[in-house]
Amino acid sequence: MKKLSFCFLVVLFSISNLAFVIASERTGASFLKIPVGARPAGLGYGYVAIADDVNAIAWNPAGLSQLTKKEFSALYNQHFVGIEYGFTGFAFPTKLGTFGTSLIFLQTSKIESRDEKGNLTGSFIAQDSALSFAFGKEIKGSSLGVNFKIIRQKIAEEVAKGVAIDLGLLHRFQVAGYEFQVGGTIQNLGPKMKFIEKPYNLPLTISAGFGLRILGTVLLVGSVNYQIYERKTKFDLGSEYWLGKTLALRGQYRVIDFDLSKQNKFLRFAGGLGFKISNYQLDYAFVPYAELGNTQRLSFRVRF
Repeated sequence: MKKLSFCFLVVLFSISNLAFVIASERTGASFLKIPVGARPAGLGYGYVAIADDVNAIAWNPAGLSQLTKKEFSALYNQHFVGIEYGFTGFAFPTKLGTFGTSLIFLQTSKIESRDEKGNLTGSFIAQDSALSFAFGKEIKGSSLGVNFKIIRQKIAEEVAKGVAIDLGLLHRFQVAGYEFQVGGTIQNLGPKMKFIEKPYNLPLTISAGFGLRILGTVLLVGSVNYQIYERKTKFDLGSEYWLGKTLALRGQYRVIDFDLSKQNKFLRFAGGLGFKISNYQLDYAFVPYAELGNTQRLSFRVRF
């Protein structure tokens, strides 16, 4: 396990060094950067170190190893005006480890198409999707995971296809009697996609975070998230507090582009609620995006 963890860290360090040898570039398939699940969206990117439900497929596949029952989840995201976003995921533990599969999709409403003179010629829609197959396994207190994605983007009749993988690591230990977890991921590692003969990079991202559970009712998380090609850094802190075993309150505070010399640095607060009865859970999150507007997420999860 120590050798595997060391190899993961070597890969993580090697990819991080790309930031110093490549120019800042725009990337495509931006829908892959949208947070999956209402609970993680309300809690923050520190969820990468928790990843204790089916949402782990998209956040940190190593976390799938923590599942003891089958799980299914569905999400609807009221994104920006005219954009619909959804996620469905299913995971099931076996003697070999935990397997999971999910589908992410994004679709716009109809967009007017015009010719070079500005005359209306019809309409079209844009669609994005990613089909994932994930696996997570625990080895002596730590977990490793991998997620393979098949990506498809379509605008009108033009289609781009690609593949990518996510790698994840999760480690649990005790600190002064409290349960502490650390986790890290490399996401969207894959070749360039090509759209209308123009290649573009996937949003290659490195994330690392921690999670601390206190008295079984309070969860504190924190993370750093770095987008390689965009050279954009995000820091955030989040918390979750359970009132009994039924109602959860969540909140997060995020700093984007931490470098104080940058003019586009901004802060963001977000939050959410969770309602649980037996093996059924309903989660809600409210996430603002500055000038772009506010988004709301609603997800349902069941264990069986």
